[in-house]
Amino acid sequence: MRDRAYLLWSLLVLALSYTVPYFVLRECKDLSLYAFWLVLTLVHFTVTLIYLRGEASWRS
Repeated sequence: MRDRAYLLWSLLVLALSYTVPYFVLRECKDLSLYAFWLVLTLVHFTVTLIYLRGEASWRS
């Protein structure tokens, strides 16, 4: 179940990483695009670390 949830999370991050810059932030002239990428990357990195560290406890 947690593997499936992580897979869905990763697909959501992938979809957000392409759709938001092209449809929402396409005309931005400030650092909002950089801030979006930074926040998305940090959140995904944190979720991935939690997933990998908790792997043994999830499957036991």
